[in-house]
Order: sequence, then structure tokens, then C-alpha cells
Amino acid sequence: RQAIGGLANLSSKHVENKQQLQACGGVESVINLLKATPDSEVACQALACLHNLAAVGDIKKHVVKFGGRELAEEMQKRDDAQVRSMAEVLSRHLAPEETGGEGIFAVRRGPNRGRLPQSRKVRKMREMANKMDEE
Repeated sequence: RQAIGGLANLSSKHVENKQQLQACGGVESVINLLKATPDSEVACQALACLHNLAAVGDIKKHVVKFGGRELAEEMQKRDDAQVRSMAEVLSRHLAPEETGGEGIFAVRRGPNRGRLPQSRKVRKMREMANKMDEE
């Protein structure tokens, strides 16, 4: 639990950390762990780690290549609501982007255009990530 939590923390902000994790086989290891674990806490940490890693375009392609999209869909069938929620966020993040579009998020026009509205699930995921950082 602590090891995957540490990887999730390492992958949360710095691109260099994400690239190093990918270079040493971290994507495949996290995916294999997620496939094998029945532990909900470990699954949540692994999903958060994959989400963090997939924030970098090349690594996102790597996550998809190793079955991350299908695994996220599979994790949405788990009994634990927190795992399902994290898997849904990852699944949306790994979804194929529309050609010519701006990705999966809408762009806000008007006085608050720099800020995007947050769904409850995104807020919950950020709260979970902050809790992981505190531990």
C-alpha cells in the first residue's frame, strides 16, 4: 500500500518523475498490480498513479497501449464506490479525443474563462489526492 501510494505521489506533479517512472517500466507494473489486487485502497492508489502518469501525452499513449483504457472500464464494475469513481475519471481521461476538438473538457467563455467547472467526481478525486499527499 505504501509503495503504490509513494508512486502516486511521485507522479502527481513533476513531468520528470512521470518520465522516469515510465522509463523504468512503472506503467506496466502499476497496470499489473491493478489487475491483481483485490484491495480497494491499493486499487485507488494505482488508478490515481495511472491518471497522474497519463497527464503526459506520450505516457498516456503508453498507458492505453498496455490496456489502461480497458482496465479502467473493468474497475468501474468493482463493488467499492471509491474505486468505481476513480476508474470512471481515469476512463474519461484515457478516452480517445475527438479530432479537431479541444479534448474531453469544455472551454468556458466569459469572465471566468481561465477556470473550468469541476464535477463532483473531479473534486472528490482531488480531495483523495490531497489526502494521499498528507499521509
